Amino acid sequence: MTRLWRQLVDIREGEWSRTLAMFTYILTVIAVLVIVKSVRQSLFLQKFGAANLPYVYLLIAAIAGTIATIYQRFAHRVKVHRLLIWTMVIIIANLLIFRFLSLIGWSPLAYVLYVWVAVYGILATAQFWMLANYVYDPRQAKRLFPILGVGATLGGILGGYITQFTATALGTENMLLLSGVMLLTCIGLAWRLGTAERETIREAERARRFKDSSAEKTEGGFKLIWESKYLKLVMAIIALSIVISTVVDNQFSFVVEEHIPDKDAKTAFFGQFFTWLGWAAFLTQFFLTARVVRRFGIGVAMAVLPVALFLGSGLFVLIPMLLTGVLVKIADGTFRYTIHKASLELLFLPIPIGVKNKTKTFIDVFTDRFSKGIAALLVLLVTTLLGFHYTILSYVLMGLAVVWIGVAVLTRKEYTAAFRDSLMGRKLDEDTLIISPTDPSAVDALAESLRTAKGSAARRLLDLVEGIKSPKLIDPLVTFAHDPDIDIAKAALDRLAEQDAPEVGERLKDLLESPNVEIVERVLRIRCRRKDTLSPVELGPFLADDRPLVRLGAVMCALRSGGNIGADIVDAETLEHFLEDSGGGQDRHAMNRMLASLLRVLPDDELAHSYTRRFLDSNDPEIRGNAIESAGRLRSRELVEPLIRSLDDRRLRYKVRDALAGYGESALGTIEDYFRDPDTAFSIRQYLPRVLERIPSQRSVDILVSGLDDVDARVRFASLRSLGRLRAKYQELNFDHHRIAERLDEEVRKAYRYQGWVLDVADNTEAALLRKTLHEKSHKTLDRLFRLLAMTHPPAELYAACQALYSPNARIRANAVEYLDNVLKPPHKQWVLGLIEERPSFDQISSMLRTFGDTAPRWPDDLEHQAGTDDDWLAACALYTVWALQERKLFRLFERDPDPDRKRKRPLTVETLYNLRQRIESTPPE
Repeated sequence: MTRLWRQLVDIREGEWSRTLAMFTYILTVIAVLVIVKSVRQSLFLQKFGAANLPYVYLLIAAIAGTIATIYQRFAHRVKVHRLLIWTMVIIIANLLIFRFLSLIGWSPLAYVLYVWVAVYGILATAQFWMLANYVYDPRQAKRLFPILGVGATLGGILGGYITQFTATALGTENMLLLSGVMLLTCIGLAWRLGTAERETIREAERARRFKDSSAEKTEGGFKLIWESKYLKLVMAIIALSIVISTVVDNQFSFVVEEHIPDKDAKTAFFGQFFTWLGWAAFLTQFFLTARVVRRFGIGVAMAVLPVALFLGSGLFVLIPMLLTGVLVKIADGTFRYTIHKASLELLFLPIPIGVKNKTKTFIDVFTDRFSKGIAALLVLLVTTLLGFHYTILSYVLMGLAVVWIGVAVLTRKEYTAAFRDSLMGRKLDEDTLIISPTDPSAVDALAESLRTAKGSAARRLLDLVEGIKSPKLIDPLVTFAHDPDIDIAKAALDRLAEQDAPEVGERLKDLLESPNVEIVERVLRIRCRRKDTLSPVELGPFLADDRPLVRLGAVMCALRSGGNIGADIVDAETLEHFLEDSGGGQDRHAMNRMLASLLRVLPDDELAHSYTRRFLDSNDPEIRGNAIESAGRLRSRELVEPLIRSLDDRRLRYKVRDALAGYGESALGTIEDYFRDPDTAFSIRQYLPRVLERIPSQRSVDILVSGLDDVDARVRFASLRSLGRLRAKYQELNFDHHRIAERLDEEVRKAYRYQGWVLDVADNTEAALLRKTLHEKSHKTLDRLFRLLAMTHPPAELYAACQALYSPNARIRANAVEYLDNVLKPPHKQWVLGLIEERPSFDQISSMLRTFGDTAPRWPDDLEHQAGTDDDWLAACALYTVWALQERKLFRLFERDPDPDRKRKRPLTVETLYNLRQRIESTPPE
């Protein structure tokens, strides 16, 4: 029974008071609307007849715009609850005035009242839903808007009954006074909501003023709508619905007037009709609206009303009688204020608050005005100018319904895109600064900034200097050339090489003593006037220098300059002799470091290959790093295996990754062999996915997908992470959806199992460490879930939604869940939303685990499962909890030795388990 009640009325803790106040508010507003509608309908038909209704529609279109303009000008400047209070005060005053005018027999009252009721219906309901969008986030709105819609339909029923049973006793005109008394309730409710929900409304007000959109600086709602495809589609939906509703209403009036000529019978019929309509809307709202919106989504919800009107109008064409006319009108009224209204309000959720405030009133008021005018002109064209019978209006309705369905399909796509853009739009791009070399003031400012810049600021400024020649830059660049940060010094020397300043070489000669050969080589190029081709005459003094690095720098300078000098100097025999004789007293290791730095510029590939193969086994990271870069340049198949083995060195992995990626698909066979071999060192297997993600081919994807089933959880995660990066960049590759789905099922099972264990140990103080670990495992599992979902959904949007779920802002989190609700497919949709939308109860988790074939969590027997897992840290925490509980019956968990293979791969954690076991055995329970 509780489950059934929650499906029908899903109001959660902390929401009851707010929802009851909102429910009562909309019930009262709609009840009054039905009462005043009955009064105006009776007075107008009695005095002017149904044939004049199109003219009053045109009058509404003309007058309502002025009122709406005044309202819109002040609406966004006033706090929302105060706006509601003052609006109600003005409405009550208007009702008192109308009653006075009826007493003196003012003839135009029927026209004025008809227009006023139309404006009241628009403003009062629009204000309510504006307030609802302030106090509810998107996920609350999806649950609670249908319930508020029930309040609206009950208000229609209440208003119908009040009219039916009190109009005769009080008199038609006195119903206006009764309506004013009822609206006093709304003033009290608005004040209460403004007080109780102060913080929520303030947050929404701050979001409205937040400068995250240039659109918020635009004057007026029309420009915002014109510049947004999504807002234009929303406006089109609203306009079509109003046009169709107006035509239906006019056709219904013709039918009633034709079949019920007596005035009193008309009044009784309208009261009874509104009661029927209210009950039909109530039952639809209570039993269908929430289920349609939740199960089928906003796309189907938007199409319900136009489909119903299309079918109803077709029936009226075949059987043009009072019953079918009533059915069409009931279909319009029923679905318009239930499913259609709920879906319409959901359409505004992805729109920023500030934009919503400016556009929603414009759409609700101005669109209503123009749409009613268009509808009136359509009716006049068909029934007056062309002289057709009013039944022809059904053909017009059917055509408009078809257009409406098409617009609804387009709007559904833009709705999802709007949530995606809302999530993705929270990532800011850095501005790119460009300095013009022809702007003296800009160059002066740049030179001044260089004199005081340090660290990362200096690096950015040196990048800006590229290509700019100015004597004002030389002094700060020379200073940076002597910077202890090698990267800054090299960048400064590169910029100095671009300057037309031959004398700068003398200011840099002290850098020839630098221990870094790349610095020395850059200085030599500047001193040799940066010629593209150098001669032995220019390099001769440096090649004969007593300093080994200067000689080596001269060789590098020759090699990089091109020409014959490099080939003349560097061959196998002369190079070996040159290095052995250089430096007189320098050891062989130092010479090898110098030679390794030359590998990437050696012109002879055979010579380079020989030294590269030798240096790949070096213990010196600098020598080995240069050899790795050389291997990446040479791309010899013989060097692939030594490169892969070099992944064992954490300091050189990024160089190995780039080198292997340079091989492309030719290296995949060897990479796959090492990746699949369980005897390969873990440090290598875990990093190979980073290499594979740099080789965008189908075979790389297939290898990584196979890694999702690896026995080692860390290898599985590394494979998944790299698959995600490939998916984000190369969506044309084929990702095995069947294997992805299998892994997704397993991760969902793990997520529910971890959450069940967390709840199971919640009250055990001895399990605090275990509980913390299970929390962490649960979060990591959720991360893997989203990475797997990104294999079959747009990756960037999924990752943005995942990040938004951890936002401190409740509305951002709710937007993320709403986006996921619209893009995920069953059954993963229900599984994932059950994990992230709310904390599932222990019973819900147990039920879900049973559907997966798992047993429900059961303390403390779960400790045996946790202690036997392949996650060593979780096992350690479980064993520690056993020791803390001092339960002898659980000591059997320590009788078996840890997995020796696991001990070999992760000795520290397993050693901890051994020590823990000894501690437990040394302190047996009392």
